[in-house]
Amino acid sequence: MRAIRDHYWHLACHRSELSTPGSFVRLNMLGDDVVVFQDKELLVFDNLCPHRGARFLTDSHGVGRLVCRYHGWSVRNGKVCVANTPGTIIRDSAIEPQLRRYRGEWCGDFLFVAIGPKMSLREQLNGVWPDIESLSSRIAQRLDFNEYPYECEWPVAVENALEPYHVPIIHAESLARLNLGAGRNDLFDWASVWYSPIQNERSRILLERMRRMFRDPPAFAGYCSIFLFPWSMISTTYSYSFSIQSFMPSGVGNQTAFVSRFYSAHAASAELMPALEPFFRSSIDFNRKVFAEDHEICKRVHPSAWSRRSDSVLMESEIKVKHFRQMIDLAGGGG
Repeated sequence: MRAIRDHYWHLACHRSELSTPGSFVRLNMLGDDVVVFQDKELLVFDNLCPHRGARFLTDSHGVGRLVCRYHGWSVRNGKVCVANTPGTIIRDSAIEPQLRRYRGEWCGDFLFVAIGPKMSLREQLNGVWPDIESLSSRIAQRLDFNEYPYECEWPVAVENALEPYHVPIIHAESLARLNLGAGRNDLFDWASVWYSPIQNERSRILLERMRRMFRDPPAFAGYCSIFLFPWSMISTTYSYSFSIQSFMPSGVGNQTAFVSRFYSAHAASAELMPALEPFFRSSIDFNRKVFAEDHEICKRVHPSAWSRRSDSVLMESEIKVKHFRQMIDLAGGGG
């Protein structure tokens, strides 16, 4: 799993989340922290002070300063500043303390980060780059940040998010009420997309009537979910609201670091935002309910199920699960 983490690009955040100096997002991957921090330049780094390894930041997101609470070392303009305190030992002047920096690249307004990627970001996003770039331009702001540990192996959580087969049973009082159609699956080297029409007539008419309230016309009429290897998804309904979900390996056995963020699209005018607030609030509550339902069923999957997946029989609607397993095997993470 460490090779998969280190050798692939990971969706980190949207540009709107880094709009002010000191804005940051922290990702927990295999127990290590990758931080995106808006300084005078954008910093992507390992969240460890180079002195004694204390974390600079412990919150998942927010606005702050890169100051180590252990001994007062700080980071300014990308450089580590050693605290000038009594008793400071004179160090070898040839050795300058530095952050361990990682790569960050943009696809539109979505930032992707990598430790040691084996391909370019554009190569990894082959087939979905235009859609991701377009969708990113429609996002106005983040309205919700939701995270907690899923009690299952991370591929179990990813596979659950990839297939609609469980929806009528697990989400009977939530997602199933939209009556999503079979839709269309598009498969690419390191990504997959599911487009689905909303067949609940009442919901469809409501969403159609909301077109005038948003700056941009819908990218498509219905629901769209884009999976980005290895563990992130972008989902949207009518491109009025957006959700990024990540199911990251936590480094703890049978536990996944789940993070979901909810974003709004640009309103047609500032005056319409108060009228849209109930819609966004209900959408956030809806998403949280769906993810909680997913967590409950993922908890029931035996810890050994992923290692024994060759014994499982997949249904036709689980084509994206089969595709994901092929990507895992190709990436060398099949164990």
